[in-house]
Amino acid sequence: MFPSNPQMAIRPNVLSVQVPSPTMSYQSDAAVENGAEAIVNPSKKIENDMMLLGKKIKQHEENIKYLRTHKNSLDDAISDMQVTLGKYHSSTTPKIEDGDLSHMQSEEATVGNIMKHEKSAAAIFCQLKKRHQASHFKDVLGVVATLGKVNNDNLSRLLSEYLGLDNMLALVCTTYDGIKSLVSYDKEGSINKSSGLYGLGNAIGQTLEGRFNLICLENLRPYVGEFMPNDPQKRLNLSIPKLPNGETPAGFRGYAVNMIHIDNAHLFYLTVDGNGLRETLFYTLFSRLQVYETRAEMLQALPCIYDGAISLDGGMIRSTGVYALGTGEEIDVKFPITSGVSHLPEAYIELEKEMKELKWKRERMMEDLQREDAMLGHVKHNFGVKKQEFLGFLAQSSPYPQSSPYPQSSPYPMQSRLLSEYLGLDNMLALVCTTYDGIKSLVSYDKEGSINKSSGLYGLGNAIGQTLEGRFNLICLENLRPYVGEFMPNDPQKRLNLSIPKLPNGETPAGFRGYAVNMIHIDNAHLFYLTVDGNGLRETLFYTLFSRLQVYETRAEMLQALPCIYDGAISLDGGMIRSTGVYALGTGEEIDVKFPITYGVSHLPEAYIELEKEMKELKWKRERMMEDLQREDAMLGHVKHNFGVKKQEFLGFLAQSSPYPQSSPYPQSSPYPMQYTMQATPQGRSTPR
Repeated sequence: MFPSNPQMAIRPNVLSVQVPSPTMSYQSDAAVENGAEAIVNPSKKIENDMMLLGKKIKQHEENIKYLRTHKNSLDDAISDMQVTLGKYHSSTTPKIEDGDLSHMQSEEATVGNIMKHEKSAAAIFCQLKKRHQASHFKDVLGVVATLGKVNNDNLSRLLSEYLGLDNMLALVCTTYDGIKSLVSYDKEGSINKSSGLYGLGNAIGQTLEGRFNLICLENLRPYVGEFMPNDPQKRLNLSIPKLPNGETPAGFRGYAVNMIHIDNAHLFYLTVDGNGLRETLFYTLFSRLQVYETRAEMLQALPCIYDGAISLDGGMIRSTGVYALGTGEEIDVKFPITSGVSHLPEAYIELEKEMKELKWKRERMMEDLQREDAMLGHVKHNFGVKKQEFLGFLAQSSPYPQSSPYPQSSPYPMQSRLLSEYLGLDNMLALVCTTYDGIKSLVSYDKEGSINKSSGLYGLGNAIGQTLEGRFNLICLENLRPYVGEFMPNDPQKRLNLSIPKLPNGETPAGFRGYAVNMIHIDNAHLFYLTVDGNGLRETLFYTLFSRLQVYETRAEMLQALPCIYDGAISLDGGMIRSTGVYALGTGEEIDVKFPITYGVSHLPEAYIELEKEMKELKWKRERMMEDLQREDAMLGHVKHNFGVKKQEFLGFLAQSSPYPQSSPYPQSSPYPMQYTMQATPQGRSTPR
């Protein structure tokens, strides 16, 4: 807990004693002098250490005195503000308009729908809160679905569907202590079902089953940037997307993270850094998800969509290159609706914000007090140790025994189930295309933006008696942002050369097995040259799905490695962190669609694999050559056409500019040909009139 000090070692220095030999019949004065010096100098050093520790004790005691004085002044200020806020409550009559009534009903309906999922962590928490039995979970803010509101039902349905039921039912904690209060594990790494949420759930007759997501605000990477000026909702000042021509895409309505209405109590000072829900929770969930009017406008804006998009007529792009097609299923747990009107005076809201800030400062002050108190105790302990060391030194006491080494963790077998469960059924069943033409061949839309169910996958499915229902994910390799970096040298599987994670002390975390993206075995045919840039499945598809997901031996080792986990982690005994600050707790449900198992042994000779790779490269180069040929042929035809048009214009210009009719072997091309009206003469000749 505290850094070791080389001058405050608990183990005393061993006094070296020389035993006289039979040949040593006497001892010189110099020897006696050196022996006395050897005793006095170490003794003086320990005395100096004790004086230094005494000064530190005094310094920490003064710090504690100052902090307690400052804390008391904060307590007084908070009490005064609470009295003032109480006067607002007593002097103002609550106004409930029709909009507010519908808002209240909507929020109650959301909680009611959550409680229908009886065996979920969210339902048990809501039931405990309803019974006023949730005091054990002081660091738990609530369920994601209840922490934000939106302006209309259509937007609520779309955003809730985008997040999915698991995220809508996720519990949100401010600190990691909240997680420990909900779920605990025994020494074998199994869940202790007699305590926390499991124990309380059993007590009220609701058994918690399966995994559930839990989001810890203090572990999230918050938004770093400016906020909209003078905005009471503290919306993020995100730049408007721009097309390559510099224009704003048509139909752009804004960012989803700014369309969530948040209660004033959750806008500020929820974390140690003073952040609220928008820049932590909702920025993690939505990132820079864009919202458009129509699917057609959303597709036109593809060049400037990086973190996904939705359209108000039902279109959905989950991330760059990952499209959610088909008809979305109705999700019963949705964000409540808000009228967006506050009946509290502005002074009340401002005072509430100030009190929130003071409470946040008081919490930080209490943390400083606890830290100073712990450091004082530590220094006092070291002082006592030095005192005993000094006495022991004089008595030539033996050194203290050393502590035993840490127990070694036992290995767990790698299971396909973990990676398949991490991705989820929707991603495991996703179709993968190399180009966007593959998407257009599977699904087409009519002029009204509705799916044409007589063509593509829908039509062929109907033809074989299988009706396609709901949404399905489709991943387009050419639209993905691939891994940019080196590959492991001389590796036939073309694994990514990702740097090994390091703890703050520079060490590799115990139990680290590697990255999930490198644990996928890929057929040789899919390792190279699947996209225009020559990329294969590992650096496109699997890097998009897993990113830098780390794999550890045990849950305990994974939790010890939290400081160096940025894109999630799993442990071979079932632990799962979906992303920084988002924990999947509980027991995972069995997923029936899993990655097949490979023994990692190829029975093909190395020369065959190398030749297959070279042929794949040549075919890829031939495809690029054919594209270049088609492009050059089209450009040649276009230039020839322009040349013919210019030639006809030139000849027409010559024919019109001459004052005399000119004979030419070429036909006249002027749009206004010279005409002569011929008049017959008596001799039978005709002359111009």
